[in-house]
Formats: sequence, structure tokens, C-alpha cells
Amino acid sequence: MNKWSAVFLTLLLSTTNMVFGQIEPDTKQSDTPSVILDARGYPISIWGEEHSSFDFNYRLSPKLVAQLQGFYDEYACGLCSDRFRTFVGLKWYVSNRFYLISGLDMEAEVGVTGRQSREPKKPRMGFTGGVGYDVRENLLLEAKGNFQLNNSKMGAFGEPQIRMPQLYTVGGKLKF
Repeated sequence: MNKWSAVFLTLLLSTTNMVFGQIEPDTKQSDTPSVILDARGYPISIWGEEHSSFDFNYRLSPKLVAQLQGFYDEYACGLCSDRFRTFVGLKWYVSNRFYLISGLDMEAEVGVTGRQSREPKKPRMGFTGGVGYDVRENLLLEAKGNFQLNNSKMGAFGEPQIRMPQLYTVGGKLKF
């Protein structure tokens, strides 16, 4: 996938979200599958960086959700690379708010910018597992571990120099 394909896909998904709004899940957790689409984009900064992402969730059952996530990051001269990261996995609700996450992810350089003249590095493949908690309808917290499956020299989350075979993250999302 070249740089312009990734940019086009990200813009298309972001525009779809702006036009149609966010499709909210069925709060009654019925047996009917529901779809949740969420996309975010940040303007190009004064350093020339650009970041955007999308989440696509499909409720398979009241306690099981399939996830597809994509992240596009264009880093400025410090890293001088454009990255696309994707995650495909499952979210299993143990209780109404507490859930387990499991899936596979891939991060690839889709372009090298700036003064560097090198070929993009081999994509990083990994297994992700973790836990999450829906604090409120508009706030969630997650802790994840990512374990590299292949022999890529690419670091996680855009780091070009330091190889990271394991990566642990704590994050959250606040919707407003």
C-alpha cells in the first residue's frame, strides 16, 4: 500500500464518520448484532505531522465484539517515516463493563520522508492481549501487552531505532 492509498483510506473513513455520525451500540446488549464506527483525525501540525485513526466494531453476541482498528501516522523529521498500524481482534465482556482483548496487529512503513534515503523496513507483526474497563458510556480504560511475532527491526509506534519485541501500554478514550 503506498502513502496516497493509506491517506485516501483514512480520509474516506474520517469523512464517512463526519457525514453519518457515530453509530452507537445497543445499550441493552441485545442478541441483535450492532455496528460501531468511530474515526478521528488531527490537523497537520506546524512540524508537518499528521495522525488519524478509525475503529470498526461488530457485536457478534451480547458478550463478544469483533474489532478492526487502523492508525495512520506521518512523523516529522525526527522519525521521517509514514506508518500504518492495524489491529484485528476480539473483545470478550466478562461482565457488563470489564472485558478481555485478544488479536493480531501489524505496523508497516508506507513511506520514508525527509533526508533519509532508505527502503522502508519490514513490517512488524505482533500478538496483542489485554484487559479493559468501560468506566462510563463515554470513557474507557485499557491495559495491553504486545508481543512481536516476526523478526522485523522496526520498533513499535513509529520508533525507528529501538527494536521492541515486547511492548506494554496503558490507555484510554474519552468521547465528548
